[in-house]
Amino acid sequence: MTTEDVYTTVRTLAEFRELFEESFKKAQLPHDKQMYNELHKYSALLGSYLEGLLEEGMFPTDRDHG
Repeated sequence: MTTEDVYTTVRTLAEFRELFEESFKKAQLPHDKQMYNELHKYSALLGSYLEGLLEEGMFPTDRDHG
């Protein structure tokens, strides 16, 4: 996995969370508050975790592969 792959994953998670929240607010999804809260919590935790690993240099970079 390259650094760019990780950044893409973090960006995709953030975009998904934004789309989910917009859809929920527009009532395009069932109003299941518990489901919304769980998804929001876990997507935020995963995004924070990945960003923390990036900051700590825990992912291999493109240099490490070549």
